[in-house]
Amino acid sequence: MKPALIYTVRSMLILFSLIAAGFVSAGAQQQSTPSPQPANPGAAAHYDRMAAAKTVVLKNIGGSEVPFNVISRNFEGWGHYILVDSAENADIVIEIQSPDDGSEKKDSGNKTSVYGGGQQKEEAAPKPANDMIILTVYDKNKRPMWIGREEPKFAVRHKAADEHLVEAAQKLFTRFHDRVEPPVKP
Repeated sequence: MKPALIYTVRSMLILFSLIAAGFVSAGAQQQSTPSPQPANPGAAAHYDRMAAAKTVVLKNIGGSEVPFNVISRNFEGWGHYILVDSAENADIVIEIQSPDDGSEKKDSGNKTSVYGGGQQKEEAAPKPANDMIILTVYDKNKRPMWIGREEPKFAVRHKAADEHLVEAAQKLFTRFHDRVEPPVKP
């Protein structure tokens, strides 16, 4: 073989080996890079604050008492939070708004039920805006942290309407529960 041809073959072999070494080192660097950050870091901060909270006050700000009672019982049975009777003593405030069940009398006025630690108080409340159950979580500074909505199925009979309210309130509480304590994946 001619010396020029040998020189060209050696140069090409060296070039290919350098390129291959570059790919190997680039692959090693890619594996050692940290995992990407969440797309919405604000959501993670809200989740952490809700999970870290110890005390909660529940407020029924309008509508039927059925969803409020269902969600209150679920909070009592859960044990993650301690129910308190005032927003000043609570780490988070949860407001529950539900559709009007039609049982309120016009002269009684709208009232808000506040439940915490076995006591129930009534305060003035706004009229519900729609036919959904809305659960809103606020921090101590009254900034919203999480909002969940669930629309009960339509029912003609009062008994069926109550059953649908219970079902929708249970779904809404389960979504909140899973947000604070995500279920373990199998």
